[in-house]
Amino acid sequence: MSTDHYLRAKKVRRKEKMNWKALLVIAAMLSLTIPILPAHAITVPNPDTFTYLTLGGPETGDGAWAYDTASAELIFNVYQALCDFDFVYYNRYVAELADDWPGYGVNEGNGITPMPPHPHEYTNTTNVDLASPVCSYWTRKGVTYHLSAATGPLEPSQQVTMTWVYNTTMSATEDLEYHVDKVELVDSTYKLTLTPKWIDKTWYFHIRPNVKWQLSAYGTVTPYDCEYSFERGMVLDHAGGPQWMFFEPLTPSFGTRDGTWNIPKYKYWDPTKPDQTAMLGRWIDDAVESNSTHMWFNLDQPYVPFQQILCQSWGSILDAEWTMLQEDPVGGKNWNASWHVTPGLEGYLSWIAYSNPPTPGPLSFDMMGQGPYYLDYVDPLTGYWRIKEFADYWGMQPGQPYYGLPHVTTAIHEVVLEWADRILRFLSDDPATQADMIAIERFNVVDDSLVAAVDAGRVRYLKDLPTLVADAVFFCYEYLAETPPPDYMHYLGGVANRTLLSDRNMRLGLIKCYNASQFIEDVYLGEGLDLHDPIIYGIAYANATKHSLMHYTKNIDEATYYFKMAWGGSDPDGIMNSGDEVPGEAWTKGFQIRIVYFPISDVRKAPGDMIEFAVEHQIPGAHGTFLVDNIGLDWKPGLTQMYSGNLGCYVVGWLADFPDPHNWVMPFMSIYGDFSYFQCVDYGKGKMNWHPEGDYGKGPNDGFPYTNYNGETVTGINNTYVEFDLIRTGIGIVDPTVREKCYTELMDIFYAEAATVMTCQPSARHYERQWVHGWIYNSIYPGLMFNGEEYIWKEDPATVRRDVAVVECYSTYVWSDTAHCWIEVTVVTVTNVGRNPEYVEIHVEKHFSIYSPWPCTWYHGKELAWLRPGQTLALVVIIYCLKCPNWIDQIIQNVTIYGWTLPIADWDMTNNEIATLHKEGDLGTIAGGYFAFDGYCNSEDLFLFRNAYITPPPLPNAMHIADFDTDGDVDSVDLFQFRTCYLLP
Repeated sequence: MSTDHYLRAKKVRRKEKMNWKALLVIAAMLSLTIPILPAHAITVPNPDTFTYLTLGGPETGDGAWAYDTASAELIFNVYQALCDFDFVYYNRYVAELADDWPGYGVNEGNGITPMPPHPHEYTNTTNVDLASPVCSYWTRKGVTYHLSAATGPLEPSQQVTMTWVYNTTMSATEDLEYHVDKVELVDSTYKLTLTPKWIDKTWYFHIRPNVKWQLSAYGTVTPYDCEYSFERGMVLDHAGGPQWMFFEPLTPSFGTRDGTWNIPKYKYWDPTKPDQTAMLGRWIDDAVESNSTHMWFNLDQPYVPFQQILCQSWGSILDAEWTMLQEDPVGGKNWNASWHVTPGLEGYLSWIAYSNPPTPGPLSFDMMGQGPYYLDYVDPLTGYWRIKEFADYWGMQPGQPYYGLPHVTTAIHEVVLEWADRILRFLSDDPATQADMIAIERFNVVDDSLVAAVDAGRVRYLKDLPTLVADAVFFCYEYLAETPPPDYMHYLGGVANRTLLSDRNMRLGLIKCYNASQFIEDVYLGEGLDLHDPIIYGIAYANATKHSLMHYTKNIDEATYYFKMAWGGSDPDGIMNSGDEVPGEAWTKGFQIRIVYFPISDVRKAPGDMIEFAVEHQIPGAHGTFLVDNIGLDWKPGLTQMYSGNLGCYVVGWLADFPDPHNWVMPFMSIYGDFSYFQCVDYGKGKMNWHPEGDYGKGPNDGFPYTNYNGETVTGINNTYVEFDLIRTGIGIVDPTVREKCYTELMDIFYAEAATVMTCQPSARHYERQWVHGWIYNSIYPGLMFNGEEYIWKEDPATVRRDVAVVECYSTYVWSDTAHCWIEVTVVTVTNVGRNPEYVEIHVEKHFSIYSPWPCTWYHGKELAWLRPGQTLALVVIIYCLKCPNWIDQIIQNVTIYGWTLPIADWDMTNNEIATLHKEGDLGTIAGGYFAFDGYCNSEDLFLFRNAYITPPPLPNAMHIADFDTDGDVDSVDLFQFRTCYLLP
């Protein structure tokens, strides 16, 4: 995963009296993998076996069924997917079972290039009048279609409509539109090749030859295995599982069931009708196809994050022959590839028997993959599993990318719930008990024995690792269930009230009782970030300005006002707390709120405790009785109550399925979302709470009308607008600049609606014994992987050959007598010259003094990065004194590094040239999207404009550079956020 890609403020010191003639002392210190090594050699226990102690075990080993991180961790080590995330990035890709696709080796990050729709071939063995072909019948995959519409004869470019025919007595269920590519008569068979207009694009993958299965009798991976794996997953589609991520981009349906799990993207289908059952089977069959060399996906709509989805555990490839032979231990069935075995209607009708299998899926823990390890033993009851090296793994063969790299041959996963047991084994050197890595909860990090081990160099420790995780408090406008249990019911004036939180003032009063800063400090030891909306840091289009300036903060005066306004209150002069307010029923009668958090943990409990304390003890004045009950449930009971619609307010969290904003606005904002569906959210009712510094909602009448992201006038919002005009449209917008504007509008609506308050986005910590090497961090990965980009091995740190070297430490400076300013640019470049990934810290300290009447700023800190073999990290430090921005501009025009001027530049260290120079107006326009000047912002780029600059290392999931005010200038009110890009005050 990634290094710390959060926007951090530079620590700035100022001195009034400094000697500008003094020498500048630069100390650049490298610390690799943060080793504090013992003075003597050590004996590494169990050098070929890695033991990991954690808190939970997997539910299944079936990639099509798994939707939990513990299962995905096991699956990732046994199976592989078509492609994988590249190293610590999740916007770059490497080849796995597919070794080529359109755009591979060409596009930045090996992103795929979608191709025109794959043509369909129909046949007819009867005599066809090509001059008037309407009403002729054609066959494809054993199914009959009726050519129901055509303009003139069958010839290239003609538009035709093929109608699905279930049988001759039942009316048609679907019309498919095509244009003619060619028609030919081969012997006595007419062959009609058509390009479907209802397919958006086709994604092709060439399947790597000679990849062996772990059971040699089954040969090697084929394109058909890949097709079968994805179609099987969509057929199984268990309730609450991951298959919606394939249905949404590939079919007109959201899944195989009506109701909650089948969002009506275009139309409902009725599973009680045989013709529609067959139609959905045909949708799945047509979505994924293969031949002898390739497999491909036919996308129903543009879907930007689809390649990210393919890299996850639900993209695992199974052997079709082996899978169909396995018996399901809990009574389900492994799909028999019905429409491949018996083409036509019989196959399309039979799939329903395999749909929605029970836990733990049809394969359970029967696993036979092609990945670097095979499953040697598993105990589902205890969560213990053991994997061993697969000797014929393709990636470790001569000539392949991981050949000869060190790694452990056995990995063990154990569930150990007691902290005392985990820490004892973690600090043990005894081969019989030792553990190399353990799960450490945040409240355990202050354990004296752990701290002492870190100080002694026996344990390595990393903090501030970015995550793709966030919790929230969800306020329900109404209970989804008709008769929720009394224990979870809200009350107004002592009377049960199903819609208490439908009043925005009521929600705002509760939100204003939550203290995010205190929560982060107390629960996460200050290692977390305030959030404004669910497009969290690390996700494309995340907006640090909104997160840092527009999130809700605790304010008892404002909470008091909102409670007065709730349920019928009024304020004649519209001025908060001016004394003329007429309180509503919530204030005069009192209320009781039930907040349910799950699972039971301090992290989920604390937000409710804060709200409870503020509501019951800090709201001043005479009012009715205010009560908040904070109720904890275990994980499964909590989910059950939420999914049953029995909760009126709940606290739970989300871990990204794939790192795209769609995967966050869907569960948090969609009227069909995993969380928001159970809130019964009803957008736009009552006065919206638009933020004055937002981008939208600036009209004169409660923020309306306003011009939306697409240049259209919006006079009011409702569920239809948010769901279909924004969320459903946003996923299909290919232009990143336009797409960002769409999500920015959603961010503003999220704040103004005040349906949910984000609690925080925590940072992560990592601990490992000193003999562990090769671990890297990518925040989208579900756990440890023991080969590939992350190949963990064990070795005495004293004998490990480190391959990171300081390549260059170069400084240049300019002094302006006119401006009384000094500017210095220092470049420290570090290269991994070896073959193993290395974690590095670069510490840069600058000490100097300048006699000057003007304030000065300088940099002091460190940069962190993982460097892959051959990769270079460049740290750029800029120091200057400033009085007037114009003087700074003059100085910057004179600064050069290696002869390159730096107004604002795309700096290509490989070619020793500047690819493009940009002027002030380019900020927020040309440079405003996810892609920068050369198409990607990485460690080879340097950006400098006035006092805005980017300091690498190469970090994934870059954010955008933008001018956040309307003056057209780049100044102190702007925030620059592209990788580690900072604005100094």
